[in-house]
Amino acid sequence: SGLFSTEGEGTAAQLQLTWPEIEMGSKVSVVCAYTDTSGLFSTEEQAHGHPSPSSHRHAPPSPRGVVPGGRGVDVTVEEEEELLYGEALRIEEKSATDSSSSPKPRPPTPPKAPPTTHWCVLCREDGSLEIYSVPGFSLMFLVRNFSSAPQTLIDSGPVPLPSPHQAAAPQGHGCSEGQVGEVVMVGLGPGREHPYLLALVDGELLAYQAFPYHHQHQHQHTEHTSTPHLPLRFSKVHHKLLLNDKKGKTLSRQLSHAEEAEVEESMDHGPQLRVFGDISGYCGVFLCGYYPHWLFVMDRGFPFFHPMTIDGPVWSFAPFNNINCPSGFLHFNSEGELRICVLPTHLSYDSPWPVRKVPTRSTPHFVSFHMESKTHAVVTSEQAPLLSVPSVSGDEVDQMDPLVRDDRFVPPMDSKFFLQLYSPVSWEAVPSAKTAMDAFDHVTCMKVLPLRSQETFSGRKEFIVLSTSSVYGEEVTSRGKVLIFDVTEVIPEPGKPLTKHRLKCLYNQEQKGPVSTIEAVDGLLLTCMGQKIFMWHFKDNKDLVGVAFIDSEVYVHSACAIKNFILIADVTKSIQLLRYQERLKTLSLISKDPFPANTYACGYVVDGTQMGFIASDSEKNIVLYQYQPELPESKGGQYLTQRAEFNVGSHVNTFLRVRCRTSTVPGVPQEMRELLKDRRHVTFFGTLDGGVGMVVPLPEKTFRRLHMLQARLVQGLPHLAGLNPRAFRSYKCRTRFLFSSQKNMLDGELLWSFLQLSSKKKADFAKQIGTSPAQLMEDMKDIDKITSHF
Repeated sequence: SGLFSTEGEGTAAQLQLTWPEIEMGSKVSVVCAYTDTSGLFSTEEQAHGHPSPSSHRHAPPSPRGVVPGGRGVDVTVEEEEELLYGEALRIEEKSATDSSSSPKPRPPTPPKAPPTTHWCVLCREDGSLEIYSVPGFSLMFLVRNFSSAPQTLIDSGPVPLPSPHQAAAPQGHGCSEGQVGEVVMVGLGPGREHPYLLALVDGELLAYQAFPYHHQHQHQHTEHTSTPHLPLRFSKVHHKLLLNDKKGKTLSRQLSHAEEAEVEESMDHGPQLRVFGDISGYCGVFLCGYYPHWLFVMDRGFPFFHPMTIDGPVWSFAPFNNINCPSGFLHFNSEGELRICVLPTHLSYDSPWPVRKVPTRSTPHFVSFHMESKTHAVVTSEQAPLLSVPSVSGDEVDQMDPLVRDDRFVPPMDSKFFLQLYSPVSWEAVPSAKTAMDAFDHVTCMKVLPLRSQETFSGRKEFIVLSTSSVYGEEVTSRGKVLIFDVTEVIPEPGKPLTKHRLKCLYNQEQKGPVSTIEAVDGLLLTCMGQKIFMWHFKDNKDLVGVAFIDSEVYVHSACAIKNFILIADVTKSIQLLRYQERLKTLSLISKDPFPANTYACGYVVDGTQMGFIASDSEKNIVLYQYQPELPESKGGQYLTQRAEFNVGSHVNTFLRVRCRTSTVPGVPQEMRELLKDRRHVTFFGTLDGGVGMVVPLPEKTFRRLHMLQARLVQGLPHLAGLNPRAFRSYKCRTRFLFSSQKNMLDGELLWSFLQLSSKKKADFAKQIGTSPAQLMEDMKDIDKITSHF
């Protein structure tokens, strides 16, 4: 390997080539240069405030019952504060007594900036990693098994490198080491104070972060060598990226050997790890390839990976700074088109997902997207003083009387609800598109529902429907309302394009009880009032006409529909499956869960032609049901059968069903892509503590492989605090019921920990279940790609 360096300054600088002398061993495969400004890459321990290990080694041990550096004391209750905070208390007392006589202290001197050092990082074909100082090229750090992806990179010390013949000999441990294709050392974060080591091993990304490590054993090694080694180690950064692509293995099976070799040659696009210093004010690393990603390290010091799937595979990337594109970047997409881009600055990338906060100055409760107007409908509430009280006559409220008090009276506060439209382009509130609810009315549900209408050719039109509950107190019977709004388009005001949308109230009538939830069923409106369920037809966009009704168990608070099937969740009686028959105009009960449960939410799980029902309860469980009348335990379809149970550990209060992404292979024609469209749906869920998860159906072979892997990971991995994942994810229930537990749901968090293992452990676990690590990684990659909507 050759080293180019400059000598001289200014115009007299000359570029010279030198051939450094490094240890002979296996062939060097990849190399990179690194300039350290953090001060971690230094052999002087005193420069960082760390005492010499020799001083610790020769210091006498403190006797028991004696405070180090102080007088002998007995451990008593009275002197507990002195034992805990004795040094600080003595300093504080001394400064208080000497404050009058002592001179004014000098201002603290600013810390000295760490020196800038230069290093060379190289990897050999036998999988070892070496760090050399530049320009002296002294070996300062050595890791022998770097390509096996250990959890911590530890300096192997001054052990002589093997000869080329020894390096070529087989290792004999039964695990083939990976090939390091690229390595990059870069400083990230504020001030470039966090050194990161990134490498591509067999197409997979390895990320390590350097941290100082001062140990007596390491100091003994440096005493016997002329060149001291670096007092640091590297900790593995856990991520869930699956970058390795089989390069269209489905397509390659249909190609000849010559065509396949041509495809392989065309896919060699050079280095994939591109370091950038200033793109929209951020520094980091861009990962080129089939699945390009951004790596950012912000103020909090945590690395975050963000995908860039907007333009497909990216093989060429470079920062670009121009007067027309300040702090931007360039890249070529898969079609060979040059793109000049900028990174959005209104998003925060210091989180697992890019986040933009939209101030509403209120508490949001519901949000839904109106497709026809391309706006978001948001229900918010504000705390407002209560200046009127209801006048009660029997069980009815006649009028609202003003609250007359003196100026010293503090009025009570009540929630005032509003419906507001927001633009998805600028995320600003649409002017003149805000509607206030009546006093004492609390919005219980808001959805954008397609109802029957004669205004459109399809016979369906989207309306914003709200359900409310009037809370006047325990002396008045609670009522509710159903409100239907339409988003109309008008001529916008000059210079205000957002004023083209207005809210128009088409229906606002009081119901017989509090309306808990709403849903659209075949163009009709379904409302739930306690235990009663009604079906309405929105006739001529003016009035609701009753169609059908049915009585349920206790109190229905959630409902969702597919075609004419309705799944409802009861507050104490679990879930029920209903069906609406258009010809007979009736609502009928098909099946229900025989066991009571305090249900929080319900939803659907769709896998091609099969459909399941999912529900969450107060014990933090999610349960998957199916309608299988042929099974004996269903009693002819009267009861739903439980197919899987899983304990999330958090209360799940909402479900969202989204179609899986289409599984396509690069190079497949459009006709084949239509045949490869996936009919599976992924069901996202949200928890009350702010978590987001998902449930996705798997093929039978994939499920069996991952189920065996999960069983081996439970037994073979050390878990946090010694807890057992199998016991934690088991079904929890306060009341015992006679039914068999169905453990047909896998733990994704546990399975994805397989990605963080070393190559030897991956091979061991794969061998135990009779498969290969590549097959397991391919199964996880398929799951990740069909569910990566964000």
